[in-house]
Amino acid sequence: MRIIKSYLPCFSGFYNTIFEYDNEDSDIENYNEENGTDLSFDDFEFDYEDYSKRISKACVDEIETYLQGDDFKIKLEFEQLKSPREYNFATDEIQVTYILGQREFTKFTDYLEDNIEAFKEYIKERYTSRSGFSSFYSNDANDWITDFKVATDDELSHTFGTLLEFYFDNEGYSDEDLSEAVSYENYCDFDILTSA
Repeated sequence: MRIIKSYLPCFSGFYNTIFEYDNEDSDIENYNEENGTDLSFDDFEFDYEDYSKRISKACVDEIETYLQGDDFKIKLEFEQLKSPREYNFATDEIQVTYILGQREFTKFTDYLEDNIEAFKEYIKERYTSRSGFSSFYSNDANDWITDFKVATDDELSHTFGTLLEFYFDNEGYSDEDLSEAVSYENYCDFDILTSA
């Protein structure tokens, strides 16, 4: 059994994305219309942390369902949502635990080898150092495959997430597909602090 902690692919974060909750005014207006009230923003408490956690878990479920639909027997467990202090160079990241058997792990390795030209291009584009970016990883896809085969679960933290990013990218599944599958409108919630 392989147990690998890594990040969730296809998630572009909350800041300035479809997942960012910014519907307070329309939700208050809808609430007032439905309940015959005249409450204002100060009458509500919006639980942004709970909202973000529910969206994150829904994204994890969606990615797990997609992988299982592609015949990967893999379990994903939500660990936490990690947000940067500032959004200049990084964005939110959903951290998960991947649980899979060695057979499934080998299927991912086989997928890389079967799609080696696309994987080479993907790794070279993503991990080649350039002005303003110093890569800490090799930009040679063969190094990644070799390391992937022999690495311990703990050593695969970044590598496995990147492999999955490549898999979804190569299969044509993007962050837009994930955001369509997990509509934030289904996860909004707020509590009234006071009533009129």
